[in-house]
Amino acid sequence: MARYLRRMRRRGDPARNWLTFLQNHREVIAAFDFFTVPTVTFRLLYCFFVIEHGRRRILHFNVTEHPRAEWVVQQLREAFPEAGPYRYAIFDRDSTFNEEVVTFLEATGLKVKRTSVQAPWQNGTAERWIASARRDCFDHVIAFNEAHVRRLGREFVAYYHDDRTHLRLEKDTPSERAIEATKVQPHIATRIDGDRRSHVGFTFGQCMEQFRIVLRDRADGVFFAFYYGGTANVTEAIFAFEHWQRE
Repeated sequence: MARYLRRMRRRGDPARNWLTFLQNHREVIAAFDFFTVPTVTFRLLYCFFVIEHGRRRILHFNVTEHPRAEWVVQQLREAFPEAGPYRYAIFDRDSTFNEEVVTFLEATGLKVKRTSVQAPWQNGTAERWIASARRDCFDHVIAFNEAHVRRLGREFVAYYHDDRTHLRLEKDTPSERAIEATKVQPHIATRIDGDRRSHVGFTFGQCMEQFRIVLRDRADGVFFAFYYGGTANVTEAIFAFEHWQRE
């Protein structure tokens, strides 16, 4: 059979081509998806959101117990009330996103880009927001009903826009908050060499150059792991951090 089949030449790496598309059109891409939140009575609620790729702003958020195509179209109508800067809409192959949804998007002027089957990485911006919403909000509360989930979601969206920073945005927020100038004050870093202690004075900026701070969330609070001079010398870092706090 292989002798009679025409061999098709692949044009590059599909994964790399998709990532290049996302990078080149980031400012004009919007994506949407569902995620579920259980309630105290074991009802399953579906949270729908629309996110832009450029600044990662949430354009729309709502909750329903019965997701249908006509309900999704209404949410998209509220998310895109008029012609905007967006040219592409990325979403998965959920059966709720049927031809009615596609027709509305095309009428709005958006080009439809469906992800491949079982390829959530192709809609990575939306998937990462789902993970953030669960990790920072919904995993810590027990929702009572649809109105409760809607209120929690919109409060989280407000926090996400105004206070949550992103490395991709150069440690800025989606709403581009104003950066406050901080006064540089001298701090003391303590260096321990065996049983001998010697105090070396550093400014705050010099301390930050000497120590790379890694924050890890734990159930009992925030754990600070410091690395001095590229090596994991936690003892030196703990004394430096204690002096920094006292200052």
